[in-house]
Amino acid sequence: MSYSVTAYRVKWEHVEKYVFGSNNNYIFSWVNNYGGPLGDWKKVLADLFKGTKSITPKKALEEIISGNISKTNPSSGAIYLYVLENILYWGNCIRYRKADVPKEIEHLVDNRHSLTSSLSIGGKLKDESNAFNTINSIKAVEQLFILFETNPLPFPMPDDFPLFSLIRYEQLIELKKDFSHLNLYEEANIVFEKWLDETILKQQDLVLYYY
Repeated sequence: MSYSVTAYRVKWEHVEKYVFGSNNNYIFSWVNNYGGPLGDWKKVLADLFKGTKSITPKKALEEIISGNISKTNPSSGAIYLYVLENILYWGNCIRYRKADVPKEIEHLVDNRHSLTSSLSIGGKLKDESNAFNTINSIKAVEQLFILFETNPLPFPMPDDFPLFSLIRYEQLIELKKDFSHLNLYEEANIVFEKWLDETILKQQDLVLYYY
């Protein structure tokens, strides 16, 4: 079995304030109607978790947007994380009617669309996950998924993949000075530094998925 790491630069504060519990229909519509890193994500996840007690993918999306997490079993924890990744993948999916833009983010939104404004929460970083897909992969990612936040939203903790890690901007600044304690081998070391550089440049946080 092969493993890989996928990285996203994310303004996590925006996820907490303007995604989770936002009841924003634009987010639901965008993510529900388009594919993402899993392609036809609703079918893929429904097949993957068939026979478990997990929540359905569409219902998980509804609950993330509403902020009402109803399921507590580990398989649902995995579904919530996969659906969250779809939201992060569509980093420009936070849209508002122009009259509904919260005042505190008026200076951050993109108003080029004639009817709506959009707030970016980030984007997917260059896919160099094969750097972690070697015989040393477990060693290479172990610290990344132990030292940092693994469940920042109130999802049930999954008992299997995906593993999730949130590294805050302030932590990235410190890691940029020296991350030798992470014990990444050479190729993964190079890739991680590229992810650090781009995320710090955007003044965002780093989200990692391992599966």
